[in-house]
Amino acid sequence: MRQKLEGKAYVEQYVHSLTHELKSPLSAIQGAAELLAEDLPLADRTRFSANSLQQVNRLRVLVAKLLALASVEHLQQAPDAQPLDWVALTQDTLKQTALTMEMAGIGLSWQGPEKAWVKADRFLLGQAMVNLLENAYAFSPDGSAIDVSLDNDGRYWVWRVRDHGTGVPDYAQDRLFERFYSLPGPRRSGKSSGLGLCLVQEVMSLHGGRVTVRNVLDGEHVMGCEACLYLPLERA
Repeated sequence: MRQKLEGKAYVEQYVHSLTHELKSPLSAIQGAAELLAEDLPLADRTRFSANSLQQVNRLRVLVAKLLALASVEHLQQAPDAQPLDWVALTQDTLKQTALTMEMAGIGLSWQGPEKAWVKADRFLLGQAMVNLLENAYAFSPDGSAIDVSLDNDGRYWVWRVRDHGTGVPDYAQDRLFERFYSLPGPRRSGKSSGLGLCLVQEVMSLHGGRVTVRNVLDGEHVMGCEACLYLPLERA
C-alpha cells in the first residue's frame, strides 16, 4: 500500500509539474495565433510566426525529453550494458558536437587515456554525455572553451566537462537535478526543458555510477562549472 501511495503521489506531482510547464508555450502559441488572424503588417506577422515556431519546438523538445526520462525511470538496470571503451565513445560524441562549437567560436579540448573500459549501455551513456555537453555549450560565453577529460581515481572512471562561464548561482545549487528546473544561459533563446540533468542522473544510477555538478573556484572567484560522470572501472 505504501508503494502504491508513493506511486500515486509521484504521478500527481509529475502531472502537476508537466501541466505548469505546458501552460507557457501553449499560451504564447494561442496569443500569436489570435494576432495572426488579424490584418497585421508583414513584419509583425513574420515575428509572431517565428515566435509560434519557437514555442512549438520548445514543446517538441519537452515531450522528447519526457519520453526519454520515462523510458529509463522504470528500469532496474541498464538494458544493454556491455564492456565498452569510454574513450572511443567520447571521441565519437565530440565529433557530433564539434561543428556546433566551431560555428559558435567555442573551443573544444579533449584529454584522456588511450583506453578506458566501463560496462554500460552505449546509447544511454551517450545521451548522458550529450546532455552535459549541451549544458556546457549553453553556458559558455563567446570566445571561451569547453574542456573534456577522462581519468580514474582507482575505483571509478571520471568523465569531466568543464565550461568557463559564470557557474551555478548559490540559490540553484540544491535544485539542479529537480525536474523541470532550468537556468537562463547566454546561448539559450528561451527556457530549456529542465529535464536534461534528471535524465543524466537516472542513467548514471542505472549503471551503478553517479553525476556531480560543481563550480570551479579560484579563491572566491567562480571560473566556470564542471560536471562529472562516475562509472566503475571495468577490465577489458
